[in-house]
Amino acid sequence: MRKLNLQNVPIDDDVIVERASEPVTPMPEPVEVPFELSRYGQPDSIWVYRLDGGEAVGAVMRWNREGGKSKVIRPVIWDGEAFVSRSLGSGRPPLNAPMIAAAPTADVLLVEGEKTADAAAAYLPENFCVTTWSGGANAWKNTDFSILAGRVVVIWPDNDDAGK
Repeated sequence: MRKLNLQNVPIDDDVIVERASEPVTPMPEPVEVPFELSRYGQPDSIWVYRLDGGEAVGAVMRWNREGGKSKVIRPVIWDGEAFVSRSLGSGRPPLNAPMIAAAPTADVLLVEGEKTADAAAAYLPENFCVTTWSGGANAWKNTDFSILAGRVVVIWPDNDDAGK
């Protein structure tokens, strides 16, 4: 059997490889940059996705590159032994689930992307919670939105083809 050193093999920045394992929860904190993403350095932003009781299930890391004109966004989970860059799996919670659970009468703004959720929260009144899902425009179906049942939800898509 021949061993290969895969440490310096380039990884296509536009592809996230789905693997069979699901996240192990609760995920330990603080979240660390997985080895396979260490070439990017420390992320500019980290968003932790939590169950409504507060347990961390995964995170999304973002690196802004080339003066903010491009970005690298990767999901991170705990596989029971290490932080790895893998999908948060199916049935994942929306961002800010504990805040939504703690405010049962609050209206909800559902946007596309963590950065947008942060920006929108700064402009909304206190009776709103802002949330999103991880994985981009087409990954919404992997999120368990049941926490939003019975609430007023405003959906605010991106102004692009995927948002339409």
